Amino acid sequence: MNNLNSVLIEGALEKDCSADFTENVLQFTVESIRITKTLLKSNFIPVEYPKATEKMRDRLTKHTKVRVLGRLESRAKSGMIIVAEHIEIAPGQGGLNHETND
Repeated sequence: MNNLNSVLIEGALEKDCSADFTENVLQFTVESIRITKTLLKSNFIPVEYPKATEKMRDRLTKHTKVRVLGRLESRAKSGMIIVAEHIEIAPGQGGLNHETND
């Protein structure tokens, strides 16, 4: 039996994504902000999307608001990352609303 490993994060891209089309991977960092009465805390979460397309690369630019569903994975160099299975781009930020990793 596999353990549950599911992550949902929402935020904005810190900068334009980078693409490695030899491995079909998009890489980007999501800035997720938590606001309380006394605190504004930013978390920067690295994300990889293993089904890269040029269309997605062109849409995932700095400040694009996204919702990412994926799983946590440990990497030797970068620590924990999210491997995205589904990316949803906020309405009003281009024509395509989401792309899935099916």
